Amino acid sequence: MTFGAGGHSSLLVHSPTIQYYALDRDPSVIPFMTSFRKLKQLKCSRFMIGSFSAMPKLVDLSLLENQLDAVLMDLGVSSMQLDRKERGFAYSSDSALDMRMCQEQK
Repeated sequence: MTFGAGGHSSLLVHSPTIQYYALDRDPSVIPFMTSFRKLKQLKCSRFMIGSFSAMPKLVDLSLLENQLDAVLMDLGVSSMQLDRKERGFAYSSDSALDMRMCQEQK
C-alpha cells in the first residue's frame, strides 16, 4: 500500500507480528515510515520507496502467494503534497506547477 503519513496503515496494523509491506513513491515519507515502525514495534515490515509498477522488482511476489490477506492501494496525490505549495500540486495558490511524486526525479 502507499504509506503517506501512515493514516491508513495505523488503522490496519494492530499486531507487531503482522507481516506488513508499504510502498510510496514520495521519499519525503521516509521519516513517517521510520516513526511508524518504531511506534508499532513491527518485527516483520518492509517499507519501500518506488512506484506500483516496480513492485515485482521490490518484493518477491512468489513469497507472498497464498499468504496475502489484504491489499490496499491509495492512489493519487496525498494531502501532504497538496498542502505544501512548493510541491507544485496545489490549485489553491499561484505557484509553479511541478506535480512530481518524487521530486528527486527530473
